[in-house]
Amino acid sequence: MKRIPRLHLILLAGTMFFFGCASRSKRLTQLSDKDLENWVCVYSEDASPDEIRKFDLAILDSDAHPDLSHLRNSRTILLGYISLAEVGEYRWYWPEISTADWILDKNPNWDSWMVDVRETAWHEMVLDKIIPRILADGFQGLFLDTIDTAEYLEKWHPGGKIPGAQEGMIKLVREIRRRYPKIYLVGNRGFSMLDKIGPYLDGVVAESIFTSVDLANDKTLLRSASQYDDKVRQLRRARDKFHLTVLTLDYMNRHLEPQIKNIISISRANGFVPFVSTPQLDTVYHDTLEQ
Repeated sequence: MKRIPRLHLILLAGTMFFFGCASRSKRLTQLSDKDLENWVCVYSEDASPDEIRKFDLAILDSDAHPDLSHLRNSRTILLGYISLAEVGEYRWYWPEISTADWILDKNPNWDSWMVDVRETAWHEMVLDKIIPRILADGFQGLFLDTIDTAEYLEKWHPGGKIPGAQEGMIKLVREIRRRYPKIYLVGNRGFSMLDKIGPYLDGVVAESIFTSVDLANDKTLLRSASQYDDKVRQLRRARDKFHLTVLTLDYMNRHLEPQIKNIISISRANGFVPFVSTPQLDTVYHDTLEQ
């Protein structure tokens, strides 16, 4: 069975900021212009299009997804998954890059290979091959995952810290926006770089803000306010500064219905758009439609 992709976990110089604003003005629309009340994230080609179309926005795996022809005429905005700093061996482009010297070691927590995000060859692969294929399938935009990996590589990588990894990620996100000015771009987390990539995004997914996951023991826990307040304030500042839509994604065991309702309420109270799933992200859950 194909492994699902994970979600995990500069002050712009005048010229850079100008291009960020210019690219925003050229877009056909912005997520902040939309009245988004709900969204779904599901990585399964067996997911029902009829279920997905009930949501305002859907993030789907770019390789394993249901037939998009059944969704293109719906109101649902479709975003395709792309990982910017890690690659799973199940991806169609893995054989082409597997022996490159900029493929690093495996992520110790996930079955994916980390990438030196400073490398021009990787940027070209993303910009010239991977993204065009995703958009050709009918997606209206991209979900940019593993942004946080750049911070890990620069600050904590046990195989040797990689200076400039975060700047390499910022450059890649900026170039995606420059090359594709009229598509939706939503990043996952990337809090350490949010002030620098914010001008190029339409939204940000705040994964595991209100919950924590113990995968080894199959447990999910609700965080306390003291654990998430700083992140909430940071997200609200970024939302207001860059006109971003903030989508929260939290994981909770399905039998804990009161906690699920609590998560949804907290997210909405902060002006965010919640979705609560399980770490497998293989099922469409309707909690946010019913509450």
